[in-house]
Amino acid sequence: NLFIYNFIKNEFELNIPIGEYDIPNRQKQELLMLPFYKDGNVLVYGTGGSGKENFITTMIYSSITSYSPLEVIHYILDFGTQALKVFEEIPHVGDVIVQDDVEKINNLFKMLFYMIEERKSLFENYNGDYSIYCKKSGNPIPSVVVTINNYDSFMELFPMFDESLIQLTREGLRYGIYFVLTISNPNNIRSKLRQNFKCEFVLQQNSDSDYSNILGNVNKTYPSKIFGRGIIKLDEVYEFQTAMVAERDEIYNYIEQVKPILINNNDIKAIEVPVLPKIVTKANIEMNLVRDGNFVIGIEKDSLECVKYDLKNSYTNLFLTYDINLYEKFLNPLLEQIDYINNFSTTIINCEKLNINKLNFDYYDQGFDIIFNNI
Repeated sequence: NLFIYNFIKNEFELNIPIGEYDIPNRQKQELLMLPFYKDGNVLVYGTGGSGKENFITTMIYSSITSYSPLEVIHYILDFGTQALKVFEEIPHVGDVIVQDDVEKINNLFKMLFYMIEERKSLFENYNGDYSIYCKKSGNPIPSVVVTINNYDSFMELFPMFDESLIQLTREGLRYGIYFVLTISNPNNIRSKLRQNFKCEFVLQQNSDSDYSNILGNVNKTYPSKIFGRGIIKLDEVYEFQTAMVAERDEIYNYIEQVKPILINNNDIKAIEVPVLPKIVTKANIEMNLVRDGNFVIGIEKDSLECVKYDLKNSYTNLFLTYDINLYEKFLNPLLEQIDYINNFSTTIINCEKLNINKLNFDYYDQGFDIIFNNI
């Protein structure tokens, strides 16, 4: 039904159709929007079964079918039924993270702080403003929407992120980084965090007084007991109905059908939240392979930056291990980098006859007395 409104997006203004709201005194309905570019962060309150997860599903689907990944990208923390994992692999979605992904949760917060600092630097000559930068720089970057589905559960499991969330929701707005939280119990959100959220949608609550506790005076406007129905305060308090992507039991299948179309229509993909790989491959370090004499020996866990070592710092470099067989896993990638840099005279003396890649080097596994005399 939202198509009847002929929604037209404005460049660099993230404004997402989400449903309809009713204006009784004018006997009409209007398109309900999420105007991130204007109002910023969003809170969605609702009891179990009120339609919070459907609200999020509609919001994400509406944005990825209205905008390209060059305009908006999503990072989703799903502490609900994990139904939002249906959005994995879609180009606009960097990651869908669940409660067991502790490393990814940590790294997402690091990534967001880094993103803010990076954008601060980019926007310096544009009044520190996302919209001005995108309109005038000639090099626009996407808005970022971070969704925490079931904030109550998230804070119960990860209370250590409380202050970080307050800082990110306060500072991110200026740099095109927005947050959406769904909440079951309004008392579970601190006022210090809530003040960073201008836009509040209230789905079904347990009692009429809950609506007033959240929105103030609602003039006895309460939502009908229908899935996805709620109230919002604009110039007045209005009742709204959240749109649905498809019939309730067909939403998953419908998005799965749309997914390949979105993948085919978009050449770029939002960056995943980085994690320390179990096995470091050439692809993980390729961007850091520079012919400067520094060798990449691994990836550091906290920063996820490549760890480099300059063999020229010492005439003798010792690499120690409790298991001699581990030398093969360490030495072969190192020898490949030496071969790539190609400005070393390299001789391999393989006393233990390990399975070492000889490449184009001088190689010996016997006759060591003669070799050492020559050296």
